[in-house]
Amino acid sequence: MTRAGRLAHAWAQTALWAALAGVGVDLAGVENAALDLTEDQRFTLSAVAVETARSLENPVIARVFFTNALAAPYHEHRAAVLDLLEGLRRESGGRIEVRVSDPTAEAEAADEARTLGIDPITRRDGREIRQIWMGVAFLSGDRVESVPAVTSLPLVEYDLVRALQRVATPVDSRPTIGWLVGDGEPDPGTFPETHPLAQLGRSVGALGRLAVFNPGEGPFPDLDALIVVAPQTPLPAIRQLHLDQALMRGVPTALFLAGYQPDFRAGRTTEIHHDLQPLLARYGVAIAPLLVLDRTNNEKLPIPMGGSWVQVNHPLAVVALEMNRAARPMRAVRRVVAPFVTPVSVGDLPPGVRAEVWVSTAPSAVGTPTNRPIEPERAAAIARDEVPGPFPLVVALEGTFPSAWTGRPLPVPLEGDPVDPASFVPTSRPTRLVVFGSGDLVANEGALVEATVDWLLDDPRLQATRRQADVDTRLPAPTPGQAWRWKLGIVGFPVAVLLAGAAVVSRRRR
Repeated sequence: MTRAGRLAHAWAQTALWAALAGVGVDLAGVENAALDLTEDQRFTLSAVAVETARSLENPVIARVFFTNALAAPYHEHRAAVLDLLEGLRRESGGRIEVRVSDPTAEAEAADEARTLGIDPITRRDGREIRQIWMGVAFLSGDRVESVPAVTSLPLVEYDLVRALQRVATPVDSRPTIGWLVGDGEPDPGTFPETHPLAQLGRSVGALGRLAVFNPGEGPFPDLDALIVVAPQTPLPAIRQLHLDQALMRGVPTALFLAGYQPDFRAGRTTEIHHDLQPLLARYGVAIAPLLVLDRTNNEKLPIPMGGSWVQVNHPLAVVALEMNRAARPMRAVRRVVAPFVTPVSVGDLPPGVRAEVWVSTAPSAVGTPTNRPIEPERAAAIARDEVPGPFPLVVALEGTFPSAWTGRPLPVPLEGDPVDPASFVPTSRPTRLVVFGSGDLVANEGALVEATVDWLLDDPRLQATRRQADVDTRLPAPTPGQAWRWKLGIVGFPVAVLLAGAAVVSRRRR
């Protein structure tokens, strides 16, 4: 074969290989083919995501509202969201329809996004401040579940699959959320519609079915989550036993406990005795007998002055600024207003229980073991018995808890039948418990309370997906010797190939 023939043959081979590569890339785009070579399979749908998509009974529309061509650190988020939704669409057998819009350039899309609970977020790009959209809404019939801002790549699957599960669940099949009353706790259904507690009752009820109940001395009903808000009187031992046994049955529980309350007639704070400290200590929660105040970081508090109520900044309306961003309910919280708050910390944890602090005060906070005057200037006066901060205010625990009555005689109710020892559960199923050091926080931080209840109701399999996503997957830094070898290989290998090619060409010419 002549030299011209060999050259033509080489060009033909090159063209054929290029065409084959183009066809392969095109087919991969059509079929969305991918090969996940990561050790933890981070680019493969989890089993719970596949099951959720395949179990859909009704059509679901995924409305994606995303600004195109976002700058770092959000430049990969849109593609990650669309890839995940495409995977869910395939697994659903077409029951999921994905519709994408850029509200930045489409006014109608912006209006639609806002009606579905998605608002833009503000971001600074250099000297420019702009609003960007990064939300997804799922629609099924008259139900809507939104993820207002997809800002975390490791949590994309967690957030979207969780919202898809919620929108696919009919209202009458949603979990039952118990709200305990009977020891001075507020009933959200007894307040005017505009009152924060009434609004909180409606928002928590939107997560499931809110059941306000007073069990007397009897056991608690079947629940999927339990809320206890600011009991004002000591809980009898029999009530504490039933609270304990609800946790043992795996009912995730949130306690908002007030240690102090204002007495405006007396002009001082007064202590509240709920008597839950020994019970919580068995689970690994320590409640300090201190009233926290912060003379620097505080919020307004209504105070009676001159025959009327006046809003004034008050050291007892503590503003906590230290948030644990790794906890999902705290991801969007910038500050927490906690009036008349008591420190809550991690105590002696039982085996099988892990704990984390969600909220802490600033170092400027102090604690006092005595009651304080309500009048702002007197409340701010320095006392000799003050304990310096900072203080933890919210503790969350997960795991298998021991019963507080293990090895102890069971309490006997004043009325009704004694508790059957055969029904006693000594060790809990895996569950969750979160304790807040303020009861008044509930009226001030409704969004945080709602996020906490949502956290209690999480699918355990999705929780595992989230923990896997939270693992630090960054490669370890190379040693100086490794770094030099890798650099030499990166630069030297292409140079060696070029030199070898040049040698071959030179030899042929000879």
